[in-house]
Amino acid sequence: MSEFTRDRVKGFLHADGRRMVNGDGEEVILRGWGMGNWSNPEGWMVGGTPLFMVGLDSHKLPRRYEHGRSIEQCIRELCGSEYAKNYWSRWTRAFLAEEDIAYMAEQGMNSIRLPMSARLFLDEEPGIHFNEDSFAMLDEVLDLCEKYRLYAILDMHAAVGGQSGLLCDDGLDNIPRMFLEEESRERTMLLWEEFARRYKDRWIVGAYELLNEPISPPRFTHLVPELIRFYDEVIARIRKIDKNHMFSLEGHRFSSRVDIFTGDHEFDPGYHNWHIHTHYVHDPQMKSLEPMLQKSEECNVPLWSGENNDTNEGMAVFYEMLTTNHSGFNIWSYKIAENCQVTHAVTYPLPKDWDKVYGYIAEGGPRPSYEESQRIFDEMLENVKFCHCTKDEEVHHYLLRRAPFAIPATGYDAMPGRGISFGGSQSRENIFGYRLGDGMPIVGDPGYVPAEDAHFAMMSGKQPEREWEHLCLRVTPGVFASYTVHEVQPGTTGKLTALSGSDGVIRVSIPGMEDVRLTLKEGESEPFPIPEGEKVTVRLECVSGSVLLKTVAFVR
Repeated sequence: MSEFTRDRVKGFLHADGRRMVNGDGEEVILRGWGMGNWSNPEGWMVGGTPLFMVGLDSHKLPRRYEHGRSIEQCIRELCGSEYAKNYWSRWTRAFLAEEDIAYMAEQGMNSIRLPMSARLFLDEEPGIHFNEDSFAMLDEVLDLCEKYRLYAILDMHAAVGGQSGLLCDDGLDNIPRMFLEEESRERTMLLWEEFARRYKDRWIVGAYELLNEPISPPRFTHLVPELIRFYDEVIARIRKIDKNHMFSLEGHRFSSRVDIFTGDHEFDPGYHNWHIHTHYVHDPQMKSLEPMLQKSEECNVPLWSGENNDTNEGMAVFYEMLTTNHSGFNIWSYKIAENCQVTHAVTYPLPKDWDKVYGYIAEGGPRPSYEESQRIFDEMLENVKFCHCTKDEEVHHYLLRRAPFAIPATGYDAMPGRGISFGGSQSRENIFGYRLGDGMPIVGDPGYVPAEDAHFAMMSGKQPEREWEHLCLRVTPGVFASYTVHEVQPGTTGKLTALSGSDGVIRVSIPGMEDVRLTLKEGESEPFPIPEGEKVTVRLECVSGSVLLKTVAFVR
């Protein structure tokens, strides 16, 4: 088991100023995967229609096979009502089982985020009727989390009536009805009270995530006061039952805005046991993190980046910035269908006749027979099991910065900061807006033309370019940068890559080792040794000439 999980799960997680700590007061940096598609599937990740962000500007119904509710309707049409009635009970248990949780722990993760759909736990019928089979399934997952020592974050991904205004909240339509309908609001609170009653003594539950991505489309921003009111009331009601658990609170606009968090408003009076939870940053630099860190300091609570996805290199750079600022991360999503292009830990194969189902749900083709459809969905339920999945052999190395991995030279360590982690005397800022204020000589790759402004790119129907991927570090005498690698095993070496126009000498300094000097022209450097250790920082400094440094790699 890695340094990130070993002996780190000891009692209830709680906030201690800006740090999360366990029952023994030891800091815990949450690193884990989100269980997207487990109890709240989204069609684009389970072999269905491509991602389509409906409802951002008007009231529109979700498409067929687009979220849990519409997926279930399609299964009912194809396989019959009785089959559909039992499908989610079978799906959730096949999708997330002991082999999955053991694998995440083995890879060095210490937490998982469990996105729940309220309608699987509270029947959508008059009266209050809890689905005991769903609670039994959740109990099984928590028992496994306890066995493998992974904190489980209970995530209300789909509240009663929907809270986001997006397909991911499994609502009737793309309206955040929980903030508009008193019955939906009350039923969501009653469900949270039930979770608290059942799990108040379970230390393996790391936090209660009260709402995922509430009030995301801009047209619902006027409901933000209702979000604050909901948090205040539901926390007060839960605290009458559960004094132990930490709350995970998100702001509006895809959990990217932190306006509601101020030092003047205490969301958990008397306990102060909560943290700010944010989503998605695709620009790996401290500038992207600063607004969240400022709010964390203002409220004196921890920060958690609870849903992210990016290239391996982007995550390796940004998550080191997060963790050195006492903030953990969670990746969306752990397990996806083989035809979904998003960072993942494992993928599962689609049934061999899936094109017949897809043709019906997405293209208006003929409906397969009940018998054939049941066979196809039975194959799907078998395929999602871990034993049939293909593992991404690289992703955990990047997430945990454990060799082998390679990052851009511009992804140097951000902390402890200038003069220690990096140093340069650039008087003018780079024209790319990347890592401004560092004083580091960041330049474009030879021949690179600066990207078009994101606003104009979108007006032209283009995707904004990820400009930071086309940058390098021009190191000249006196310029230095540091790079950290974790869990270094015997036989690990480092290697640098320089671009055309380079001709200089780099001094490699590692505590406890004799300095190494590398002459770099275009291409890869000679490898240099990295000593064993839980955390090793490599400092690169130019002593003569000039080098356009592109990547820093750690290999085994």
